Amino acid sequence: MSAIPLYGKCYWCKNDQKYLKPGILEDHFQCSDCATVIEGLTSIKLKELYSLEQNNYNKISLLEKLHSEASTASSRAKQKKYYDIFTGVSGGILGGINPTSDTQHLENVANQNERSVELTLMDTKQETIRIKNLIKNEKIYLVKKHFFNLDSSEFKKINSIESNEFEDPVKILKVRLAKGEITLEEFNKIKENLV
Repeated sequence: MSAIPLYGKCYWCKNDQKYLKPGILEDHFQCSDCATVIEGLTSIKLKELYSLEQNNYNKISLLEKLHSEASTASSRAKQKKYYDIFTGVSGGILGGINPTSDTQHLENVANQNERSVELTLMDTKQETIRIKNLIKNEKIYLVKKHFFNLDSSEFKKINSIESNEFEDPVKILKVRLAKGEITLEEFNKIKENLV
């Protein structure tokens, strides 16, 4: 959304308001009062997800430090190998250009350790993205439950799809988008693959 309207209807309270801004559902605007209410909504699941997110950030920080150290160790092992080759420790100029098995092993282990930490770091970053999506979905769930004033049984009824209720996959996608199970980007990507 490029421009923020100064006046219009809030998606949640349906009142005409000034200074609307994009809300938790990117394609709808909300007023500051509703934004304050939304910010205050919480659940045990949401708290657990925030805790998981924080743990993941801590893990990423530690892994980035370990990756830096592993990268330095890999570079030093490589330098040691070439130093040994050119100074004659491993046969050197006179004895050949092959490093000793100890020097080569040291470099191989350092490289393997660096790649292992790098893969773990990538996995942790992917997990953080997944947790962020779960947080967003839980927020959307709480917001809809609050503003639609439904008790849990009515809300579950509206948000559940009975088997064979929809034959059209696009309708199923729309329901999943409305429930917050998928993002708008995911919706568009899946829809393109269906058509």
